Amino acid sequence: SEDPPVPDPGAAAASDPGADPLVRRLDARLHELLPGYPRARLAVGVSGGADSAALLHACATLARAEPALQVRAIHVNHGLQPAAVALEAAAQSLARRVGVPFAVLRLALAPAAGESPEAVAREARYATLAAVLQPGEGFVTAHHLEDQAETVLLQLLRGAGLPGLAAMPARAPLGAGWLLRPLLDHDDPMNADPRYDRAYLRHEVWPRLLARWPAAARTLSRSAGHLAEAQEFVDAQASADVAASARGEALDVERLLELTPARRHAALRAWLV
Repeated sequence: SEDPPVPDPGAAAASDPGADPLVRRLDARLHELLPGYPRARLAVGVSGGADSAALLHACATLARAEPALQVRAIHVNHGLQPAAVALEAAAQSLARRVGVPFAVLRLALAPAAGESPEAVAREARYATLAAVLQPGEGFVTAHHLEDQAETVLLQLLRGAGLPGLAAMPARAPLGAGWLLRPLLDHDDPMNADPRYDRAYLRHEVWPRLLARWPAAARTLSRSAGHLAEAQEFVDAQASADVAASARGEALDVERLLELTPARRHAALRAWLV
């Protein structure tokens, strides 16, 4: 039988992307984030949930209005949840209904004792995506304002430094293409499996934070932006210190010792990376 109809947030904007607020916001951010857009390729991460479904609808709407824009859907099946098969089927059905090519990446994960399943899944997911992206292609995710704020809180709980507390960048290199999060300033919470840290934070902790501090998502995300700027400054200073201390492939220890401890540590980290 045919799939039941699904509301299309971008259907009314098929010929006018500016008619829908989400499509309009997405279009503007992609112009900022993806070189060459709209003559570009987009791979939309589709989880089977509502947020990524709305994102795929919006991207498909943009592609209908701009023939030079090529859009496909990618679903990553981590195989960690009983619902993994159903989520993959839902993602494939959605891609078929909006008329875009679909690909599934199935991961075989075996977290060792003491390892975080989320961390293992995240590392494997991005490594696999990096291998399949085409040159210049943007892999687009539906991460939004609450995701960003939750990331800051999780990184604080893990004792992260500046790179972790800067949370998720809107654009980052990924394989031959880009990882894009164009909706990080968009307020649109989604559901998740409460067995995992992020979902526990979302269902058990986040409601209490919002009850006391209603603007917590936006202020935490703003702090992440400040920290990202600070990290950019640290990286630039560290690169300059490495260049000034370089002696071939080695570093001049005496030159390093002239730096403050913070600059010395940053330079060493930059050199090791």
